[in-house]
Formats: sequence, C-alpha cells, structure tokens
Amino acid sequence: MNNTTSSVTIKKNIHCPASYYFCSGYVPELAKEILQIINNYEKNGIYIKSINMNNNTYDWLFKLFNTPIEFSINPLTSTSDNKYIYDYPIDINSNGISADGEIIFDIGE
Repeated sequence: MNNTTSSVTIKKNIHCPASYYFCSGYVPELAKEILQIINNYEKNGIYIKSINMNNNTYDWLFKLFNTPIEFSINPLTSTSDNKYIYDYPIDINSNGISADGEIIFDIGE
C-alpha cells in the first residue's frame, strides 16, 4: 500500500488460480484491508472522491465477493454503521491506465 498526499493504492495479483484466493484466506484479508482504508478515511473526515480501477480489477473483485462462499466481511455491500466500496463513485478505466489488481482510493478535502 502506497501513501501519497492524494491517494492510497492497493496492488494485488489478480491472475492466480481461483483456488488460491478461496483456500488461502486471501479473500477475507483483502476485504479487511479495503474496509480499513475506507473506514479510516471516514473516521478522520477525509473525503473519498472516487475508487479507481480498471475493468479487469472490477470484474475480479465482483467475482471474489459474489461467490457462494459466505464471508463475514464483504467490501461490496454496506451496513448502517460502515461505508463500503459501493458507497463511493467507482471509476472504471478501461483505457489500461491503471494496472490489473490496482485499486486507487482518490481522496480530497
């Protein structure tokens, strides 16, 4: 995770076999990481302008968190006490500017 003055970026390998993601504990750890970033911004009053990723990454996240396997933490849904990924504008850049597996939290004041 890289911290800069304008964004936080998560970079993940999205090209491993599906069994890796579902058998290794990867999915709940990724969910926890995403939610910690979002909820830390919220707690500190930092505005998230958008969550940016390319189409491959968006599709990968959707597949990870919409499987028959139930996880107690899911960044794609929302509860009344937390903000989750779909509570913010998602900018899907299909021009290939962002790399596969890169999720950029674009913040502002």
